[in-house]
Amino acid sequence: MIKINCLECGKEFEIKPYRLGKAKFCSYTCMGKNNSQMRDQEFEKNHCWMGEVISKKELKELYLNEKLSISKISQLKKVSPNVIDRRLRKYDIKKRSYHEQKKVDSELGRTKESHKIQMVEDGVRGNRRNYLEIAKKNYPWECKLCKKKKTNNSFDLVVHHINGNKKDNRVENLMVLCQGCHVYIHRKGCKNHKVKTAADKELDRLAWGSKK
Repeated sequence: MIKINCLECGKEFEIKPYRLGKAKFCSYTCMGKNNSQMRDQEFEKNHCWMGEVISKKELKELYLNEKLSISKISQLKKVSPNVIDRRLRKYDIKKRSYHEQKKVDSELGRTKESHKIQMVEDGVRGNRRNYLEIAKKNYPWECKLCKKKKTNNSFDLVVHHINGNKKDNRVENLMVLCQGCHVYIHRKGCKNHKVKTAADKELDRLAWGSKK
């Protein structure tokens, strides 16, 4: 056995001869600490660290006084949460745990429900609600191709975007369809789909004005 010193803590430990030149640390804990320090040195070379992303005074104001979460601060500064997390460590600011932050948000009225409402307004669900309202106001609530209407909860109608852009909610770009006709139109856009039956040809004529 050969004795060497740990690069992190300096503790002397024994290794087998074949590990000479490879073994550097006495434990996984020391190896993890060293790797973390190396990562921080690399991140300090990053443009987010080279520039003045956020000062110690501003970070204390947002994190300690206003009690904003790391993710919220990162959104305000337009950087990743990792950048803010490393700034907290660099400035020796004690980080709140997930449960502590959740408790703070609850006390200040920043509930999960209010966050969900904002996400709905800005996200996919909000957009879906918008184009459903537009379609119901401007078109009869029945399938444009087969004229089926909603009869029960197991049969529902959908709104199709003609140009394929789901954010284009202009009236002329929307079409009310049943599930079957909606699937047919999307399949028709696939190169491997071939219209074979008379029913398919009739749907094709209604949807596209084609008599093929």
